[in-house]
Amino acid sequence: MNTARGHISPYGWMMIFMLLGLGVINFADKAVLGLAAVNIIKELHLSPAQYGLVSGILFLLYALSSVLVTGWSNRIGTKTVLALLATSWAIVQVATVFVFSFLALLITRILLGAGEGPSYGTSVSAATPWLPADRRAFGLAIVTFGSAIGPAIFAPPLTFLIVVVGWRSAFALLGGIGILWVIIWLLVGREYPETKRMLVDETQEKHPRARWADIHPVLFSRTVLFSTLAALASYWAIALYLSWNPVDLVTVRHLRLSDPLYFVGITLPYVV
Repeated sequence: MNTARGHISPYGWMMIFMLLGLGVINFADKAVLGLAAVNIIKELHLSPAQYGLVSGILFLLYALSSVLVTGWSNRIGTKTVLALLATSWAIVQVATVFVFSFLALLITRILLGAGEGPSYGTSVSAATPWLPADRRAFGLAIVTFGSAIGPAIFAPPLTFLIVVVGWRSAFALLGGIGILWVIIWLLVGREYPETKRMLVDETQEKHPRARWADIHPVLFSRTVLFSTLAALASYWAIALYLSWNPVDLVTVRHLRLSDPLYFVGITLPYVV
């Protein structure tokens, strides 16, 4: 791992911006359902409860897959895992184009959540070795920034597509962008050299399994517990906003999708 003080290398910057782009796509994928919600509810004849289930079920396997797959990435390499994750999102988004029932829509959201859960942890693992110790927090903050600007960047063009072409086109666009990211990532992404050597060495050596007695004090420490509660509150608020804010603007505030004030309402909170 790069623990020396200094500047981020040019290749390190490229990796950071690739991972920033992945975060942008990740949260645009989450946001598109809310942006298209009014049209989807009308076409598929969904009740508010059904839409709430569809929007919330994204997180059914989110946490479980995050733990399992992020741990798996330490064994086979973050480049491979991130390529597989982004490919799964793209496939699910394209598959949503052909959804015509509540059950099918429900399944696509479950699969999307399972694929998106490990993204952030794996991205952090991929970026960290490229960052000097005194620039690590700054570099990871840029990677994290993708979650905030993703919906802000994509909300206007996706809404335009929903109005002009139809809600399915928005999912198709995100699927295409996801596939494009995977192609570029496979061409330019790579493991940090020392990390790659560690992966090879670990396959040739047997390490003792971690004991619960060693894990327990860390897992239940005040830092981990309060960080978990903070993350819970944050994701709860984000999920509520992503799913219901566009619906509220249209059905309660009586704004049209083409109204300038609607665009302000769906983008300004992310910018702020």
